[in-house]
Amino acid sequence: MLKKLVWPGLPIIILGGGVILNIVMVSLAVRDGGYQYEPNYYQKAIKWDETIAQEKRNAALGWKLTFVNVPVVSSSNAQPFCISLKDKKGAVLDQTSVKAVAFHNAHSMQRKTLLFQRKGALHCVTYPFKRGGLWEFRFTAKRINTIFTNTTRHALKQK
Repeated sequence: MLKKLVWPGLPIIILGGGVILNIVMVSLAVRDGGYQYEPNYYQKAIKWDETIAQEKRNAALGWKLTFVNVPVVSSSNAQPFCISLKDKKGAVLDQTSVKAVAFHNAHSMQRKTLLFQRKGALHCVTYPFKRGGLWEFRFTAKRINTIFTNTTRHALKQK
């Protein structure tokens, strides 16, 4: 009697297990806020030609943006974060305003706009980075009528 029930019940157990596993996986995927998010993605796609043109202007300018000090992530305090912006000859660019949109790679919906202040030859901002790991920074530098953009990813270390 038991042997007769095993074979018809086996496909039901396998299919039922698959359904339960799929329900668990979907619920985990929906609850996780770490999925990639790009605001106005359709508009970004429409303006792709403008993006390519800006990249060509960036290459022609030859400006170099480098991280001078990278903050160490701490839950208690904000730390200065400085960059250096130089032209193709290595001269410091004055009369330049710099801002960046920063977000952690795992939480791209939580974006922060950073407004850098000029401190000598550097551009600095103080911000409390609370999460270590890979961050993306989308810089925009303006100098008179010239716009320079740079997107870079950088790993911030946890304290």
